Amino acid sequence: MHKGITYIGLSAFEGCDSLTDVTIPARVEAIGGAAFARCGGLTAIHVADGSEAFISVDGVLLNREGTELLACPGGMTGAYTVPGGVRRVADWAFAGCAGLTAVTLPDGLEAVGDGAFSLCTGLETIVFPDSVTDIGGEAFSYCVSLTAAPLPDGLLTLGGWAFAWCAALEEATIPASVSVVGDGAFAGCESLAAVTIGEGVSSVGDYAFSGCASLACVSLPDGVETVGERAFSWCTSLAAVVLPDSVTAVGEGAFENCTSLAAVRLPDGLAIISPWTFEYCTGLASVIVPESVTTVGSYAFAGCTALADVYYSGTEAAWDELVIGSYNTPLTDAAIHFGFDADTPVFCWADDLASALVTYVDADGRLVTVDAAMTVSLDSFERSGVVIAASYADDDGRAINKITYTAAVTAAGVTYTDTAEKYGLFAGWYRDAACTTPFTDRPGADDVKYAKLIDPAVLTVKYQLRNPTYATDSSTRLRVVTTVDSLDYASVGFILSYVRPTTGIPVTRTVSTQKVYVRLAGVDSIGSFDYAPTVFSDASAYFCAYAMDLPSALYYTALRFQPMWTTADGTVVYGTARSVTASESSSFIGFTWR
Repeated sequence: MHKGITYIGLSAFEGCDSLTDVTIPARVEAIGGAAFARCGGLTAIHVADGSEAFISVDGVLLNREGTELLACPGGMTGAYTVPGGVRRVADWAFAGCAGLTAVTLPDGLEAVGDGAFSLCTGLETIVFPDSVTDIGGEAFSYCVSLTAAPLPDGLLTLGGWAFAWCAALEEATIPASVSVVGDGAFAGCESLAAVTIGEGVSSVGDYAFSGCASLACVSLPDGVETVGERAFSWCTSLAAVVLPDSVTAVGEGAFENCTSLAAVRLPDGLAIISPWTFEYCTGLASVIVPESVTTVGSYAFAGCTALADVYYSGTEAAWDELVIGSYNTPLTDAAIHFGFDADTPVFCWADDLASALVTYVDADGRLVTVDAAMTVSLDSFERSGVVIAASYADDDGRAINKITYTAAVTAAGVTYTDTAEKYGLFAGWYRDAACTTPFTDRPGADDVKYAKLIDPAVLTVKYQLRNPTYATDSSTRLRVVTTVDSLDYASVGFILSYVRPTTGIPVTRTVSTQKVYVRLAGVDSIGSFDYAPTVFSDASAYFCAYAMDLPSALYYTALRFQPMWTTADGTVVYGTARSVTASESSSFIGFTWR
């Protein structure tokens, strides 16, 4: 650099991979943020003699006093220990140091700046001293190898997108000293399975945990007042969430596409269920709504196809006064139970008793969900006489709608006093024991009805990819296939969901199968094959297929297909989902099973 330079601007050399060595002239007085970020070939930053503003320690740039670490060369590899006396790691100081695997921060460090360790893709561990009070926005974003980052007990600020897209991060504990979980703080942390939120937190920001696909249970502490827009959207494993009565606002789409969420209790005092709050929560079977609710926003329950029961603490007259926005048919079509008492057990429908979810409100008003094999992670509790519902065929094949089982619920799980022996996937109500004449409408309470229960493998997914040569628009031809045991169904299709790669916007839509086959041909490098539906299950009788031309813009994008059918009586049943990812190398000859 020229000796007369006095200022190096923001991002001046960012991304200069061929830069290997740099010396800061003595007259430079200030350096902008990210000036040397993502310089992968840079091995050292030197400072010319006579500088009154900066020093270099082992090739790392610090201010003259040694209290702020300003820039680390992008070519640094292995473990690094920040020098003692450093009080702040500057914005983007380590950004793009892909070879860095571990960092030790010194006692006395107070702040980690915005983007300080962003894109440190090899960083596996970080240890914070208790002196750290401020972690800036995007501080550790895209640290895809980071598996653990225990936050210090005295932390005050957790910035927006601080740990976003840390794909390997498995758990997080937010200390009680934090009052606000920043927007997108843990968004896209797909391996995050456990979160503990401290009692001092009052607000969970927009998109805070969006896309945390492994997160199964969330318990917000008393004192949380707001849950931001899409804070838990696309948490597809989220089965239980506890919202304390201190919550007064839940943002738009807060639990959108939480497909495993089975039941939820909305807090007393909540006035508005925002638009899109539970949109496409396809597993949501029951919801507890307090009398304080006055408005249900449009699309709040759109796509909640399993919603069967709404437990409302008010009267029927009060319910009729609710302002319910458009596209909330699942809510208005559900059975409304008026005058709900928090001491009343709540049961969820299950076609398989062994996986039945028991849901109830405990003595503290928390919604607790547990199944037969799950050890509950919430506080110890015990309750007997819980009601469990299941579709169950007796020895004569006759099904009883919502048979009641008495069970004891403890911290160890569920103990049944009565069990069913016949399990299977629900395939419709029939008028005869041989299941040849289906009901074409919901059977009445006095009807003699028989449940058809079949092998769940029938409603699973296989797919085929065809060489782009045989498709249009230079795209890959994709055919997704499931099966049925008969032609008694009203419809068969898939819920297709993916994240649009160019914008990051989630897309979900329902597609119907286009053709029915009794056999399908397949070809691979070995030879030709002729497939029968029994490749799925011995109970499978017909293939049902949906085909699409997959444009190159969706290569490397995970497309999630969840099979579903509507029985002749109108019951919607969901099968096991599967993800499909195509690439430009998906050039099979003809059709080949995968």
